[in-house]
Amino acid sequence: MATRVQKRRGSPSDHTSFTSGAVGEVTVEMPTARGSGSSQAYAALYVHHGDGAVGDRIASETEMKNTTRTVVDEQKFLAIVKGFRPIDDDGSTANPDILPSRWEYEWQEISLSGGDQDVTQTATLTVANGSTGGTESKNIILPTDIYGNTVSINWSQLNSWSDPDQYKYDRANEYPSIVDQLDDIYHNGIDGWKETIKAVKDKYPKE
Repeated sequence: MATRVQKRRGSPSDHTSFTSGAVGEVTVEMPTARGSGSSQAYAALYVHHGDGAVGDRIASETEMKNTTRTVVDEQKFLAIVKGFRPIDDDGSTANPDILPSRWEYEWQEISLSGGDQDVTQTATLTVANGSTGGTESKNIILPTDIYGNTVSINWSQLNSWSDPDQYKYDRANEYPSIVDQLDDIYHNGIDGWKETIKAVKDKYPKE
């Protein structure tokens, strides 16, 4: 019969206080209850250095895989809005498109965190409401890094950002319809049509 080898062993709490391991000694951490499924506990090895400190814990492959999967499943993502533009009118016939009802946003992921608690922080901004002349308060999420520290944002740079393709949207909104352009060509020829298109291009130049 093969020889059976048993190493010194103890519970997880035993190992966190065991500091008398010899140089190169290996001990076995045994869970007090193995459990199963999401509550399963795993055995591990400790390698000691004989320096009066707790040894190095070496987890099993299964524990590492399950721990990594749990952290990834619990990641939370934060983002900042880098730009926006209206994508439909506001329904007003007197002053169309002054207050659009829907917007398209450009955003950038800036933070992720793991665990069962968010690390986000919030702040309240008070902004002027141009349509009523009053003010309105809005809560916003402050971006944080993976350690929960608030990330500094260059608000001047953020507020001064402009969409480099804005001229395209402006031109598209002001160009005559295809039917009107064909009618323009019929009555004024290609040169007349070019003048119509050029006026819009000149009004919204490519920056």
